[in-house]
Amino acid sequence: MLDESRLIDPAAPRQPASIAAVPAPSATPTTASTAGACIQVRLALRLPREDTGAVTVTRRVLDAALAALGVTNDCRSDIALALTEACANAVAHARSGNNYRVTASTHANLCVVEVADTGIGLDLDLIPAEPPAPTAESGRGLHLIRACTDGMELRPGRPHGLTVRMVKVLAWNGPASSGP
Repeated sequence: MLDESRLIDPAAPRQPASIAAVPAPSATPTTASTAGACIQVRLALRLPREDTGAVTVTRRVLDAALAALGVTNDCRSDIALALTEACANAVAHARSGNNYRVTASTHANLCVVEVADTGIGLDLDLIPAEPPAPTAESGRGLHLIRACTDGMELRPGRPHGLTVRMVKVLAWNGPASSGP
């Protein structure tokens, strides 16, 4: 089970979000002996909202680091989709801020990604609990993030803005075969 007390700053005021965190899988998909689990990765970027190509670079850098650690393709794809959606929301909705920040870190079996903007923020009470209709033009981002991660938290920024915090339990590639 994901111990959220280790992931959330206890001093930060907690705002309930309509989209609750999804509990982590009961069985961790790795063991402590996985080589990549012993290596810690930290990535911090400040990105301009006008440069949508920065999202691609961020996604590729994080994916390359996770691949080098031995994280499975499926797990990396989930993280990449969640990261892309959170960045797209920052670019599209944080109109009053020029930049947004992406931080990502791994520790043991977890990857934590935060996307923080300095826009006007988000009224958490206005987030619909259900995904939009299939024909809707928008409104899927937070639902996709929730579906691709093991935990998601929306935090109001100080003095304004929004931080999307995503947690993913990492799944590791098995040992390489020694051949025929």
